[in-house]
Amino acid sequence: SSTDGYLAVCFCYYEGMNIYIAGRVSWGEGDIAKLADHLESRGHKITLKWWDKKVKKPFLNNIDHSQVLSDEMVNAVKKSDVLILFAEDTILGAATEFGIAIGDDSKKREIILIHPPETRQSVFYTHSSVVVLENVDAIKKRPWY
Repeated sequence: SSTDGYLAVCFCYYEGMNIYIAGRVSWGEGDIAKLADHLESRGHKITLKWWDKKVKKPFLNNIDHSQVLSDEMVNAVKKSDVLILFAEDTILGAATEFGIAIGDDSKKREIILIHPPETRQSVFYTHSSVVVLENVDAIKKRPWY
């Protein structure tokens, strides 16, 4: 029946999501890596663990390396079903990844913004695909979790 087909689609959708986590580089080895491990233990796939890459700074002095990494990051954002952004006043690359996720019309994705109330705001945090959460624990209430 048509109901069975709907249930199969929903089951597939929630079975294992492709997730990209964006945030400050210095958080990559801590909070972001822990969240990634937790989500993987629940059957989700992290599209790119950029924090495990050897990032060479300054970026413009290491163009060959930086260009490959930035291409990988863009592709990983586009593959994601969910993008989780740890918002903070000093994010730069993560804000770019957030913009890619909003602007990529090739697929519907949920964009989760972890936004403590004291963090500076952007008008794009109100975009129709963005869900604003005060902390990481609130992710547990998302239907795909």
